[in-house]
Amino acid sequence: MEGIRRLPIAALLISCLWLLLSQPLRANEVSFEVQELAPKLYMLSGKGGFTGGNIVVLDGQQGSVMIDDALPDHLALLVSTLESMKIAPMRFLLNTHFHADHIGNNEAFGKAGAQIVSHENLGAYLAEHGIRSLSGNIPVEQTGQPMITYSESLGLHLNGHNIEMIHLPAAHTSGDSAVVFKDANIIHLGDVFFNGLFPFIDLDGGGTLQGYIAAQQTIIALSDDNTILVPGHGPVAKRDDLQRANSMLVETSEIVQKHLDEGKTPQQIMELNPLEGYEGDWSWGFITTEKMTMQLLNAMGH
Repeated sequence: MEGIRRLPIAALLISCLWLLLSQPLRANEVSFEVQELAPKLYMLSGKGGFTGGNIVVLDGQQGSVMIDDALPDHLALLVSTLESMKIAPMRFLLNTHFHADHIGNNEAFGKAGAQIVSHENLGAYLAEHGIRSLSGNIPVEQTGQPMITYSESLGLHLNGHNIEMIHLPAAHTSGDSAVVFKDANIIHLGDVFFNGLFPFIDLDGGGTLQGYIAAQQTIIALSDDNTILVPGHGPVAKRDDLQRANSMLVETSEIVQKHLDEGKTPQQIMELNPLEGYEGDWSWGFITTEKMTMQLLNAMGH
């Protein structure tokens, strides 16, 4: 299709995120902000620069559990932050999906003894392709690949918590997991939720528009007014925030589909800028209204 291209693969996403979200600061000015979500349960997010996706850590006498592990460049910073928190030795490392800004340090934590857990599609992807990075896919040693995989759901029971990993099929990627802390009423969604931002759907990595919408609706159904939702990117959220994001995605999809149904070409739709009304609330450096329109057209097969 003339003038319309598929959105970049996840490696370019990571590159753009770094360029657009980080500031030209010295390395020692970048840090992890630690937010306690519940007793012994924390969220770590980049402060002063882009460190990768949001991380959740559960501490306890039976060993700690961490969800995702940041970009490779920030391994030393992540380790020093965990040491300053006096976190117990890492027992389990849960992967939400296969992008390098979320699991770039699998190998280091695997070598240190953490058991890596993921959906089976993520495990298969890492074994065949490695982790996507700024310079392309990097092969991952066995120690950086999941030791435990699952197909639909998986339960962990330690440190007084019942934790469940749930597969969200064909959403952001082919191997997305949400991690539910049932007792604490906290859910980490990975990149199935960009809080307050247009989302990125990795169509080349097995993600789909309808799967993304359905995944968000699955989490909405699992949540209540008191549920704490940890997005892949952005601040901690509530169910209303996720509902708003889901409604936006449904609405923008319907707008683009309406123009297609009227017989307009993708190029004509792009020139109309049909999502202009969403610019102020949702557009950001990597996914502008133009790129969101392009992404929706791509997801609809154009």
